[in-house]
Order: sequence, then C-alpha cells, then structure tokens
Amino acid sequence: MHFFPVLQLMLSNMNHGGKISLLGIPAAPFAINWDHVIFKGLIIKGIYGREMFETWYKMSNLLVTGLTERIRPVLTHVVAVDDFERSLFFFVSIFVGHH
Repeated sequence: MHFFPVLQLMLSNMNHGGKISLLGIPAAPFAINWDHVIFKGLIIKGIYGREMFETWYKMSNLLVTGLTERIRPVLTHVVAVDDFERSLFFFVSIFVGHH
C-alpha cells in the first residue's frame, strides 16, 4: 500500500504554519504539491535514528498520563493497531467522498 495519497491530503488540509513530521524512508521517490508547502508556510521534518525512539518515548508517556481520556470527546473511531490499513482507507474515503 502506498501512503502518498494520504500525504497529499494532509498537505492540502494543513493550516497555515502547520508542521508535519515524516518517519522512515519511502520505498520510492514521490512528488508533492509544493504550492501547499510554500504558500501555507508548512514545515516538514524528517525523523530518523535516535529521534524516532525519543518520539515513541514521548508518545508512550502521553498515553500513560491520560492523553486518551483527554482527547476522547473528539475521537470518532477507535481501530485496533492490527487493522491500521483498513483505517487508513477509511480515512482517505472520508476526504474523497466515497464513505
């Protein structure tokens, strides 16, 4: 599965001055719409190596300290981690109107 369409949707829906962190290395080069990045003043940051583990540590601490309960009012769906591909297809379908 290629996640590039999801990245394109993310770029088109970001607010001005938003930040995107990309984790890992894509299997193949891909194009993005630089108009979204430039005219919205977006910041794209690549994360690799030790910083990946630091990011995971921060997120696990947020979960342990009650992040889930604090954001529960805005959650619309809960999906098991093993079903992540189906949830990504569902997310994309919402934005393209095929839900």
